Amino acid sequence: DWLEQVEGAASKANVHFGWQKGEAWSYRRTAYANMAKLLHEAYGLPIAVEDHKLVYGREPPESRHLEMKVTPAMTESAREARMARDMYSN
Repeated sequence: DWLEQVEGAASKANVHFGWQKGEAWSYRRTAYANMAKLLHEAYGLPIAVEDHKLVYGREPPESRHLEMKVTPAMTESAREARMARDMYSN
């Protein structure tokens, strides 16, 4: 699903996730590349790699270096929990 949505999601900022324009490209970038590779190698589905290359090939150069290391908190409670964790882990 994300492969079909990433380009549109990256075209604008997302206040809910705290992303700036273009940052959606970095959401699970490595994981999706690995999933495409797995689908090709383990299940004989080369279209997974082809589609991944097609979609991510349209990514603008200015966002290709971005890597989102932590999935965004989806709710206010999750954001508060993350802030509390970060405050006490330092």
